[in-house]
Amino acid sequence: MMRIVRLPALTVIAVFTVCNFSNLSAQTLTISGYVTDGSTGEVLIGTNVYELNLQIGTTTNNYGFFSLALPTAAAMVRFSYQGYATQTMTFQG
Repeated sequence: MMRIVRLPALTVIAVFTVCNFSNLSAQTLTISGYVTDGSTGEVLIGTNVYELNLQIGTTTNNYGFFSLALPTAAAMVRFSYQGYATQTMTFQG
């Protein structure tokens, strides 16, 4: 018998900024925010935050906060936490 398990959703509140310095030819993108349980609002400590194309990542701290500085103006970021559905978000500067 097959049993279907529905995974809880992550809620990602992210703020991103694009920095363009006149003496540098490349743009950078900084994404930061909090990851919480979608139904209870509880912060998710240790959530993996990973940029798919550049293979740069971090984890959320004890407050569910993360900050990820990327050497690009666009990013596809994956958020994953054990027992929760993985979520992928695209950011453009």
